[in-house]
Amino acid sequence: MKNLVIGLIVIFVVGLGLWKITSKPASQTTSSKPQARLEITDGDWVRGKKEAPITLVEYGDFQCPACGAYYPVLLQLEKEFPDRLRVVWRQFPLTTIHVNAWDAAVAAEAAGKQGKFWEMHDVLFENQKEWTRSGKFDGYASGIGLDVTKWKVDLADKKIEEKIRADQSSGIDLGVTGTPSFFLNGEKIALPGTYEKFKAIIEGEVAKLPESETVHMHFDIAVYVDGKKLDFSADKYQEKHPAVHFHDNNGEVAHIHQKGATLGVFIDSLGIKLDSVPKVNGKLMEEWRNYVPADLDRIVFGDGHVTDKACIYSETCPERGKPPTENCVGGLGTECDDHEAQ
Repeated sequence: MKNLVIGLIVIFVVGLGLWKITSKPASQTTSSKPQARLEITDGDWVRGKKEAPITLVEYGDFQCPACGAYYPVLLQLEKEFPDRLRVVWRQFPLTTIHVNAWDAAVAAEAAGKQGKFWEMHDVLFENQKEWTRSGKFDGYASGIGLDVTKWKVDLADKKIEEKIRADQSSGIDLGVTGTPSFFLNGEKIALPGTYEKFKAIIEGEVAKLPESETVHMHFDIAVYVDGKKLDFSADKYQEKHPAVHFHDNNGEVAHIHQKGATLGVFIDSLGIKLDSVPKVNGKLMEEWRNYVPADLDRIVFGDGHVTDKACIYSETCPERGKPPTENCVGGLGTECDDHEAQ
């Protein structure tokens, strides 16, 4: 997943000039209205915490191969940023080139009437090639536990057609011409092309979160690979991420400067990949990537010892004496410069 390259983007690029927005039965025409502001409404399909500070809107087409390629990428991003990111889907079926796209959009909207839009969304992408050939959706409705009789009645609901047309119209007003089109916190972004690039863009938004979100905590960490402890004291491992990082060439104590910074973000920032399950305060942590380290945690990957040095930086350990001066105290909106060492 992490090295996934969106190979099917070529299809999107080649066909961009041919993609026109049509609806069924009538066709849409390009809007002459000024570009609209993207706002999330109660009618939108939203996955993630309502209060999440980062919103990613996708204008998509269920039959679009590029949308299908991005589907697992978005799932991974949702797992990576469970408290930070919410994802919004808006319908943008390109019916001039995808003959079953409209019906797929209707099938998902009808499932939404029974509270299972996202279940249908997922199963459509997971079986994209199958229904693209067959044009049949009944089996998916049954498979996700819908009342199929009611679902079939809802397929003819005029409100569904109106909803899809409204999504298309909002996309046109925003300058959408093809799928997928992504808007991050209201701004259209270029297709990232890889999971790593998409993740970096989201992390950039995380780094912009308000100063009120900053903290100043520390945790001990050690990583052992094949029985050997990795040395993180080198410059290349210092100050790698604004939210959580090593500094002062201390490769044993990590400094947290942003609330909600995860262990996964920290490890990824170091440029290493770990298959082992860490122990956090002596207990195995299976789902460690989304774990948010607490002050004075002791975390070790692999078989080995983790030091107990984080306490010396913390005022919660008065028995250690006054915490030493840190050359970089971190925090969003701050910087580290030569004056701190004087």
